[in-house]
Amino acid sequence: MWIIIAVVSTIVNAVQFKSVFTPPDDTPLPEAPEYSIEEPLQKITVGASDVESSLKLLNPNKSIDPDKLDSQILKKTHAEIALPLTNMFKKSLDAE
Repeated sequence: MWIIIAVVSTIVNAVQFKSVFTPPDDTPLPEAPEYSIEEPLQKITVGASDVESSLKLLNPNKSIDPDKLDSQILKKTHAEIALPLTNMFKKSLDAE
């Protein structure tokens, strides 16, 4: 009995898998147009108040992102983490 259930389950899973996934498309991708940067970005400034106000706007009802940070925690700790995040953003933007 269990063998029959296992076989049927395997067949159903195989059919379901086939219906969801399609074979890869081998069509070549179109050529990307070439472009040049005429004016590079000017200096970007990030202030602690900007970061804090952005953290306050987070929706705590959204699901957790791949980084595993819950937006509710970020929103509740906005005052404490705004300055460290600002410093991190500044270092990242100043890196060449």
